[in-house]
Amino acid sequence: MIKEIREKNRLLTKIELCEYLNVCLGMIDNLMKNGKIKYIKIGKSVRFENEEIDRLLKIQSRGGLKLINRDILNRIV
Repeated sequence: MIKEIREKNRLLTKIELCEYLNVCLGMIDNLMKNGKIKYIKIGKSVRFENEEIDRLLKIQSRGGLKLINRDILNRIV
C-alpha cells in the first residue's frame, strides 16, 4: 500500500490517508477543519495529493509544523 501511495500525483482517499498516517478519521477531519492539510473536493468526497502530504511530513520532521504526534511520524518515515 505505501508503495502505491508514493506514486507521483496520486490522489488519496480519506481512508487511504488514515492508513498511511496511521491515524483515525477524526484526526484527518480535524486537520482539514483547522486548515493544516490541503484537500480537493470532488462532489461529496475529498482527496489528498500524496506529494502535498509528503511535503507536510518533511516540514514536520524538521520541527516546522505540528500536524501529528512525533511517534506516529517516526513509524511513517
